[in-house]
Amino acid sequence: MAGQDCFSALTSSVPGVNLSPLCSDFNLPFGQPGLLMMEYIDFEKWPRKTHFEYFEQAAYPYIDLTVQMEVTAFIPYVKERGHKFFPALLYCFVKGFNAIEEFRYRILEKGVVKYDRIHVNTTVPIEGERFAFCRVEYKENVHEFFKEVAAAEGEAKKQSVLVSNDCFDVAWVSCNPWFSFTSMSAPTVDRKMRSIPVILVGKYFESGGKTLLPLSMKVNHALIDGIHIGKLLTHFENSFSNPGKIFG
Repeated sequence: MAGQDCFSALTSSVPGVNLSPLCSDFNLPFGQPGLLMMEYIDFEKWPRKTHFEYFEQAAYPYIDLTVQMEVTAFIPYVKERGHKFFPALLYCFVKGFNAIEEFRYRILEKGVVKYDRIHVNTTVPIEGERFAFCRVEYKENVHEFFKEVAAAEGEAKKQSVLVSNDCFDVAWVSCNPWFSFTSMSAPTVDRKMRSIPVILVGKYFESGGKTLLPLSMKVNHALIDGIHIGKLLTHFENSFSNPGKIFG
């Protein structure tokens, strides 16, 4: 399987050094493979070693939570500038994932790694009320990122079957625009992907003069604690309340 080839290529490198393996066997459905920059964590010197060991053995090592994020200022700002809402959301999300170090850690076969940069794997609708996975490379320039989203979505929509994307240098984000929710959780199909953070967003709604967006998050407690989730949510809040600072 292509994803397994990519996984093997990543974990066959020598621990303890900076790595830049190319996923040459992992042909992304929308473009060229990306260069993955990462480093293995020196486990014995890692301050989080005992926390990792404690939660890694848990039958369910995840933290699940759902919050209602205020997007009152964000939505009109995005619309007035002709941006699409979901790509704008994706940019805020992936920018936050890259800003908070703990969200760039992943568990591989030979140890824990920290990626220099995280991208996003999302879902796009295809014929027959189904969806396809869509990997979008992170670009710091927002306009380049929007172009990347459009190109990736266009290629992903050509799929007629579900094609797995098994690289680890991503966070998973899925949009559910059909209804709002107060709680929602995503499955972890393959245990080897257990360290990839997941975000689900629902239909935004009006409440008390504010526009609120349901946001569900699932993270692995072996790598991430409440304080790190708090930092990420604060990053999101700042992006949504002051979009001019993010989009320029």
